[in-house]
Amino acid sequence: MQTPVAGDTVSHRINLPNRCYKMTTFLETYITPDDYLSPDWNNCGKVHEWKHYVSEEVQGLWDTFSDEVKAALARQSEAMASKEEWD
Repeated sequence: MQTPVAGDTVSHRINLPNRCYKMTTFLETYITPDDYLSPDWNNCGKVHEWKHYVSEEVQGLWDTFSDEVKAALARQSEAMASKEEWD
């Protein structure tokens, strides 16, 4: 697998388990945040900020993750942050 680069767009096909709801495979595009390798957890914007979607437990473990895992977690969090809706 290729090493992720900040700002890369990566398409993922995700198969979700059939538990409480039925959902099939979907395709989305996630963008890798620029600061995913060494995020400043105390410097977060108010809206659409991917770092708000990373738990304190995961933040504490961040330096133990490979760059590939950091990028994947950051992309997932970025996708959640991009779905915020504000009035």
